[in-house]
Amino acid sequence: MSPQEHLILESLDALLQSDAVRACLNAIVDRVERKLPRDHGAAMAWEPVPLSIYGASLPVCVRSSWDFILRAWATSDQ
Repeated sequence: MSPQEHLILESLDALLQSDAVRACLNAIVDRVERKLPRDHGAAMAWEPVPLSIYGASLPVCVRSSWDFILRAWATSDQ
């Protein structure tokens, strides 16, 4: 891992320590968790995460954020 990549990961980790960010992410996770039981054939459920929840500190190279939940024993290549 390059020093620049390490700095980006540290920056993202710091953002995830925010109670406000965690509250938004937890709400999204709750919604995504409820999607899987409704679609028995789905290997996964997902939802985009608005970048605005991270505030102005988000590294410029981050262009999207998603929450994915895979069903037990599922693979993401389905």
